[in-house]
Amino acid sequence: MTAVDDARALLASLTDAPPAGVWSAPGRANLIGEHTDYNEGFVLPFAIAQRTAAAVALRDDDLIRVRSTFSSTGVDVSLADLDARIAAGGLDWAGYPLGVAWALRAEAPDATPRGLDIAVASEVPVGAGLSSSAAIEGAVASALNDLWDAGRDKVALARVGRIAENDAVGAPTGIMDQMASMLGVADAATFLDCRTLATRPVALGFAEAGLQILVIDTLVEHAHSSGGYRERRASCEKGAAAFDVAALRDLGVDDLPRAAEILDDVTFRRVRHIVTENQRVLDTVAALDADGPRAIGDLLTASHVSMRDDFEISVPELDLAVETALSSGALGARMTGGGFGGAAIALLDSELVPAATEAVLAAFAAAGFRRPNIFTVTPSEGARRDVGGRPTGPGSVSGASPRLGRRVVGGGPGRRGGFRLGLHLLRRGGSPFRRVPPSTRRRSAAAPSARGPADAPRAGPGGPRSSVRPELRPAPRRRAVPARRPRARPG
Repeated sequence: MTAVDDARALLASLTDAPPAGVWSAPGRANLIGEHTDYNEGFVLPFAIAQRTAAAVALRDDDLIRVRSTFSSTGVDVSLADLDARIAAGGLDWAGYPLGVAWALRAEAPDATPRGLDIAVASEVPVGAGLSSSAAIEGAVASALNDLWDAGRDKVALARVGRIAENDAVGAPTGIMDQMASMLGVADAATFLDCRTLATRPVALGFAEAGLQILVIDTLVEHAHSSGGYRERRASCEKGAAAFDVAALRDLGVDDLPRAAEILDDVTFRRVRHIVTENQRVLDTVAALDADGPRAIGDLLTASHVSMRDDFEISVPELDLAVETALSSGALGARMTGGGFGGAAIALLDSELVPAATEAVLAAFAAAGFRRPNIFTVTPSEGARRDVGGRPTGPGSVSGASPRLGRRVVGGGPGRRGGFRLGLHLLRRGGSPFRRVPPSTRRRSAAAPSARGPADAPRAGPGGPRSSVRPELRPAPRRRAVPARRPRARPG
């Protein structure tokens, strides 16, 4: 049984009305680029095969009823009362589909809202950092876009999902999750400029290279609406305000020595993570275009070190997952998602996946941690209509997903004088969003040197220094994550 099957069965138990259709949207894994989205930076997520489905039937009144296979709690609300129910809050999981209805009605005043029965089923693990919430939003937004004749494209529906998550649910997330879920392409990641919403698919080629992405779900649940996430975002806004810029996107590595002088230690480290993570995203895209997926391992590991030490969003279970995967032969590994729990990902040769899985299970058991859920993910297609008619027109999400080499959506790679990181990309091709044809790539098994979170110098006794010493960076053959600097566990 798939999520589509489960959603159809649930809808049949809810109403005798014939289904108008079933729509689905995937979860996502973020290859690299964590917490850069709400800082208007760069991200590189990919949609996964695990999906959330919404089966929908039309009603003759203005009532919206939402039910799910993963909660015994459902909500009924009339369109006339929707604004008040959203404002009152306390909707739990139903805040996501009802928030989408509320946001789409506001964003598409020319739509024709009507009552609906919505049955939701999901294969995306909740709380694992794989964006189960964006999958709900994408499936429901796609359904309502068709049934209410809203006529919005996938980027506009991603914005609707973000509004629902930010304003209806109260989670201060960026737009990465929704864009990845809506725009996913098989065997590719979505390279996204979160300021302009310019995108292009970037070929990953994992299967061709004999690689797989292993997800290690620690089962430590996180919540984006909790205090830790909000505190990190507030620190980023504080850092941007100190430089009088719109967002940390506008800072480059050469601004970090000045940041060390004018910011307190905690705010500086938060800023350093964002600035260097943006660079790592650009470096990863360049490596994939030029050399293929075996060239990105050290960048993934350096990203984890930065999130662990500078942004302080890892937890012991995530650190153990990363360390064990690396010692089991992973080319690179990192936590993925908002942090404070969730999942880690590891890039492994396919033949090493069974042994790495057993090693992680043994390490967790020895540490007294809960048994993790471990599985592989495949870069997959974005939101779509699975069952029912196929409406035509620019607003339908039922058409084919974008192919590799699709034109960029939105503007260029930056404003306010442009983003000063990734200049090697700009000099080579004019834009990091220019596609590099696969035939021009140089295939190489050698990964570039890791660029850790402290590639940027920090002023201190004896002058600038790196907080990740070269000898502690992952070795080419037996990889290990650099040791943690002593620091209190994030709250």
